[in-house]
Amino acid sequence: MLMIKDIASLKEGTFELTWHDSTDFSKIKPILQVYGICFNSNGKIVLINTNGKWCLPGGTPEKEESFEETLIREVDEEASVDIKRVFPLGYQKVLNMKDNSIIYQLRYAALISKVNKPKIDVATRVIPKRKFISPSNFLEYCKWGNTGKAIIEKAVKWFNSQKR
Repeated sequence: MLMIKDIASLKEGTFELTWHDSTDFSKIKPILQVYGICFNSNGKIVLINTNGKWCLPGGTPEKEESFEETLIREVDEEASVDIKRVFPLGYQKVLNMKDNSIIYQLRYAALISKVNKPKIDVATRVIPKRKFISPSNFLEYCKWGNTGKAIIEKAVKWFNSQKR
């Protein structure tokens, strides 16, 4: 299993990020984020922006909702796209170095089946900006270091396997 560590210094504090390319999510808790690298038919991925920063669409699982259902709902709410063929890529362990608390973030890949007219996100009450970019430009928008590089590479490999 591939594991990659990075340190992220954000306004909220300093975090140790550990990427695991394992798709066994059964033993990790709490899972607070489910985000997707969603590809259109041209191989571009969708990013959203609600607060001045570009990011992947996704969010927090609701009670009684599967992780795949979370991703489908959040991608629709934030990016106004429908997705299919949801595929787990792995997870990221996030250690808050101030208080040693740990959360987990799941990462998925998916294919966009339909691009809809942008709409107001129910969580933020704004219409997120939406952009389709080449995966090779991902780290220019989302400065995720080595973990981001590993995630995007695995997603692109999966996408390329879907074209056959």
